[in-house]
Amino acid sequence: MKMTKDKAIFLGLIILVGFFLRAYKISSNFVFSGEFGTELLYVRDTVLSGKLPLVGLPTSHTWISYGPLYYWLMAFVMKVFGPEPLVGVWVGIIVGTLAIVFNYLVAKKVFSEKVALVSSALIAISPIWISFSRMARLYIFSWLIWCVFVIFLWQLWMGKVKNIFWLGFFFGLFFNFHFSPILLSPVLLIGLYLKRKFLKTRHFFSLLSAVILANLPVLIYDGRQGFSMLKSIVVWIPYRIAGFLGLYPKNNPSPESFKETLNIINEFFGKMFVLYEPFWIVFTLVFIALCGIILKRNYKNFFKDFDIFLIFSSLAGVLIGVFVHQAPPIHYFLPLFPIIPILVSMVTAEKLFRFSIICIVILLLFNLKAFSGNYLFYGEAKNATYNPDFVPYKLQRKIAEYIVSDVKSEKFTLRRVGPYDYFSEEYSQNYRYLLWLLGNEPVEKAKITYTIYEDVLRLPLSARNIQWFNNVAIVKSNDRERELR
Repeated sequence: MKMTKDKAIFLGLIILVGFFLRAYKISSNFVFSGEFGTELLYVRDTVLSGKLPLVGLPTSHTWISYGPLYYWLMAFVMKVFGPEPLVGVWVGIIVGTLAIVFNYLVAKKVFSEKVALVSSALIAISPIWISFSRMARLYIFSWLIWCVFVIFLWQLWMGKVKNIFWLGFFFGLFFNFHFSPILLSPVLLIGLYLKRKFLKTRHFFSLLSAVILANLPVLIYDGRQGFSMLKSIVVWIPYRIAGFLGLYPKNNPSPESFKETLNIINEFFGKMFVLYEPFWIVFTLVFIALCGIILKRNYKNFFKDFDIFLIFSSLAGVLIGVFVHQAPPIHYFLPLFPIIPILVSMVTAEKLFRFSIICIVILLLFNLKAFSGNYLFYGEAKNATYNPDFVPYKLQRKIAEYIVSDVKSEKFTLRRVGPYDYFSEEYSQNYRYLLWLLGNEPVEKAKITYTIYEDVLRLPLSARNIQWFNNVAIVKSNDRERELR
């Protein structure tokens, strides 16, 4: 069915608003974290070496690493557009905007045009979608992969098995960007079981070979290490399940972990719609009510209708995984990001299309006030803040420029005191990257040390040679001074 002119204009407006909300004031409110700095340093090393790595950076579980595809893509971007960190941020903004377009195309094909429009509008104005796009981390590519994966899963559901290779390939592709989509494994496996009458042995072989192909570089790397990563993940999954069930004396659930898990679930569902924390519980409860309405109407069609199967099997798989893991970071909900707007749209779009759009406009206006007062969005950013944890990029750049100018061409060591400084390199890789960009990358055990105090409450009273940049302190010391202390 051809799109009407009015709906084409509306879709264009949705995409334009979504892009604006992701791009506005990004140069001053960009979150250049130590984690993003680590990724850019890895990409830089890839570009300088002229060799594509077989594996990406380790995850928070250091025994397993991502696949290399993100780093290959970013190496190309860095080579073409240069090493400025803001280039990486614009990649996130473009991916976040493309996610709106991809969602429309998939939802229109699998659900309906009205569901596609309403869900795309929700994605465009959603605080959590906007913030993830502006953080520009590698895992947001999962949004685009999810859309393609769902199209091929839908084709399988309809009995079209000729593209089953691509179903497996895009499922495997997830793991180049994050491992949370492993929670979609039950969705894929149940779908294969339900449509087994269409499948032959060669189809299963094609699916498996595609998953392997999508992860071939990291499997080659792991094979050289005796498949240590593969062995570890095979052990880790039943280990976490056993701990959750109380069959193993570690990672057992407790009232505290259960409460933390509920809090992170509430944050995810609430922030999907509003930024104001007090309203999260309201929207979480509304979402639960909408789930109840759809289930009551369609529970008998769970294994018949693809839309019902996709939504509720995804919700079940991810939420069970979240409880088993216990209070994971919010990006573990990545497989559910598109599901929430689509489910809401299924309830409201067909019979209440105009009402849905009015509600989305009200949500946008309500959120704009919150965005304008939040440093991670559009708030006036001059100083380092602790809630949220944020140092403006321009301030980080000034600090790096001062150190390079002050140290001249001498070698120096960098230290950082602030949030998350218990991580590797005291979470200072963002500054390290900027210092390299400006021509003098820090080294280990140099005679001169610069310590950046983002948390000035931990600045020693005996500290000397202090240079202040707004509310961030830089302390310069040398071997002689350290000996005297």
